[in-house]
Amino acid sequence: MRISDLLMNKTYLNGIANNKSRMDLLSKQIASQSSILKPSDSPIGTARVLRLEDKLSNTDLYLKNIQNSFGFVNETIRGMESIETEITNILVKLTEANNPINSENRANYADQLEHALNSILTSANMSYDGKYIFGGTAFSAQPFVLSNDRSAVLQNVNDISGKSLVKIGNGVNLKTNISGAELFGTILTQQGSFNSADAVGSLTSTNQTVYDAYGNQFNLNLEYEKVSDKEYKLTYSIVDSDSNTVKSDTLNLSFDEYSGNLIEINGSSATEISINSSSHKLNFILDLNAIGIDSSSTSISVSANQERDIFNTIIKIRDDLKNGLNVNDNDINDIKIFHQRLLNRMSEAGYTYNTLDNTNSLLDNQRIEIESMISAEKDVDIAKAIIEMQNYDYLLQVSYKMSAMILPKSLLDFL
Repeated sequence: MRISDLLMNKTYLNGIANNKSRMDLLSKQIASQSSILKPSDSPIGTARVLRLEDKLSNTDLYLKNIQNSFGFVNETIRGMESIETEITNILVKLTEANNPINSENRANYADQLEHALNSILTSANMSYDGKYIFGGTAFSAQPFVLSNDRSAVLQNVNDISGKSLVKIGNGVNLKTNISGAELFGTILTQQGSFNSADAVGSLTSTNQTVYDAYGNQFNLNLEYEKVSDKEYKLTYSIVDSDSNTVKSDTLNLSFDEYSGNLIEINGSSATEISINSSSHKLNFILDLNAIGIDSSSTSISVSANQERDIFNTIIKIRDDLKNGLNVNDNDINDIKIFHQRLLNRMSEAGYTYNTLDNTNSLLDNQRIEIESMISAEKDVDIAKAIIEMQNYDYLLQVSYKMSAMILPKSLLDFL
């Protein structure tokens, strides 16, 4: 077969063009440090890189959320530790105050309780990064204030029971706060069950004594009316000592068809409600999580975790001491109950911190692994690419020399 000059010309020119194209590609890969410059370079690799980069972005978001939460949880623990120190000292002082030997010094002990109250109130109103530690999700004002006559500590916002949830994983939300309602608030727990065989329209009633910030007594009346097999209507009213209704409302309760557990209150997936009457200084949580529907006889009861909060218990003891009275054993017991609740919440906050720390370490390792996988998929071996580009450059120079010797002369050579 005869090889024409034209064929040789085309072959050499194609070789030179291919070498230049390959050198240009290697140059761009070295500059970008990526072997995938456009999706068509590697469709499968591009898809894998996009998935990994999306996962890396989510991991970075979770890590940022965790880092932002560390300070808040630390400050929460610090605040509770400060309160715990004061409560421990108060219990010691109350033991001393009830000793007959110290009967002449009760006014002095009352002053010490006043200082302890101020310290606890300061810790209860601590803030971090513009958020009140024990304010739930209410950030507009500090959660607790002392009345002008120093006779009561009042809740300064309507609801301090909000939960601060932080996303630390795919579908994983961690509660990072201890709300004021959980630590300081009065929680009424409704317990028991309704008989599934009860007729529609049947009524079940219960009641509980509640107290305002000043220790005034009110009666909470609760009435449940069966609306359907899985729905009840709850009507509550708060009545003062003169039989005047100061607050009332009606709630729709929905129960799970199979388990009989409460699943919704007024169409919302909640099992507790915050009841507030700012005009009467009443604030408490009604927890309905423990009621349900089953085949047993209808039996409903309600109990409170405390008569009054720790602030106003201390104020009552302070005033008793000022009046020369011994400290009531029930009041001391209330402080001990709060102390145990405080220790439980401190343990919960410690668990939250450990969860954040462990998750942070796990995500750090996961991030390194994802980056390694992305690198293996698209990164360029710079040293190898440079050597390859030098080889192509050498071949290009050889091609230039060979073409100069082999390709036929043109008329320009004779001009």
